[in-house]
Formats: sequence, C-alpha cells, structure tokens
Amino acid sequence: KTCPAFNSTMYSEAESLYYSLLQSNPNDGYAMSGIARLHYLTGHAETAIQWWRKTAKADHMLAAEAYKMIGTQLHKTGKLDKAISEYNKAMDIAPDLNSELYNNLALAHLNSGKPQVGLKIFREGMRRFPDDKLLLSNKVIFENSSQASQSGGTPMDLSVQLFHQGVEHHLKGELDMAEKYYRKCLEVNSNPIPDVYHNLALILSGSDRLLEGRKMWLKGIEIDPENEQLKKIQPHIFRPY
Repeated sequence: KTCPAFNSTMYSEAESLYYSLLQSNPNDGYAMSGIARLHYLTGHAETAIQWWRKTAKADHMLAAEAYKMIGTQLHKTGKLDKAISEYNKAMDIAPDLNSELYNNLALAHLNSGKPQVGLKIFREGMRRFPDDKLLLSNKVIFENSSQASQSGGTPMDLSVQLFHQGVEHHLKGELDMAEKYYRKCLEVNSNPIPDVYHNLALILSGSDRLLEGRKMWLKGIEIDPENEQLKKIQPHIFRPY
C-alpha cells in the first residue's frame, strides 16, 4: 500500500492522495506516515514529527519506524536526550527494526558524552546485523572513539569532544567537516591520542593527499607503535601510487 507519486517531485499530488486515504479511513497509518515523509522531504521537520506521532498512535506496526524518524529529526537539531528517548521507544517495540536505528542510537550516546554506552549499542547492532554495510563501514570509527575517551581524558575534555564531533561527521560521510574537527583536536592537545591521526590518515589517503595521509599515520605510530588500528590500515596507507 504505497503511493506511486511518493518518489516523484509531484509532492502536492502525493499529499492529496494521502489526504483522500485519510478521508476514507481517519486511522490510516500508512497515509499518515506518507504525509510525514513528504513534510520531511520538503524540510518541514516539526510538521513531519507531528505526523509521525500520529502514525505511531494509529498503527502499532508502523510505530517503531515513526519513533526512529522522530529521533532522527531531533538528533539533527542537537536534541540528543530527546532523540535517545525516541530511539529507545523504537527499540522497545522492534529491536530488529534495522541497522540504522542501532547506528543512530549509538551515535547519539557517543556525542552526549557516553561513548561506552554507544559502543555497547553499536556492538549489539553488529550482532543482529553482522553483514550490514552501514555498520561495517562505521565499525573502526566507533571502536576508536570509545578508546579515545578512555585514553584521552574525560568526556568533557575539549580535545575528546572535538574528536567526537569529528567522528559524527566522519560517520555521515561529511569528510571535510570531520577533518576540520580532527585538526582542531590536534591544535588544542599537544599530546593527542593516536586515533586522531588514524582517522585523518584514512580521510587524506582516500583523497588526492596520500602523502599527507602517510605523514599523519607516521605521527600516530610514533606516539603508539603497538596501535592495532594503525597497523591494520598500514597496507592501505602505503599502497603503491
């Protein structure tokens, strides 16, 4: 039960169809969810949240996805505690909903100063979705962020906070912003954790700045010669041109 116009640019036609479905059945959760997503796609986050709440109330089968999407919108605006609450509602209803729920909830905990809680949730996601591409691509970053909090100071330490902000952008694929925060981390800490160099090396080596990436890797391994994460990426960093 989907709307053919949903994936097109004809939002007004899709909206009209969804409202017509609601006229036939005021408790049509699919129609409510469709309206919510239309508002989400057009940048009306608050209205989208209102419709997702209606969806969750009207249809238990769609409630988990609705709460996850509410959490995602709150997460984007930095309302981490509220986002975590909504993610947890989704988790309580459908713990096997999808990998994105685990990734987002783990990330929210990570950036609210609770990296160990975030890592635990992330690992549970990996257990449930062992072959998921999203989780696999973020695994090293989550592991490093947790180690950084243990070795780099308390969660309130500025360098660690900057590192976590870099990780959040890194996980979203926003590499320019991630690099910016990692470099700020180096500026405020004369004895940085090697994980900063690890992540910078990954970013730089994936662009046209391979030599700079190698320099970052060498700085990291100089600080911690036995660092397992740095050793793992050595073949990639020193691959032939």
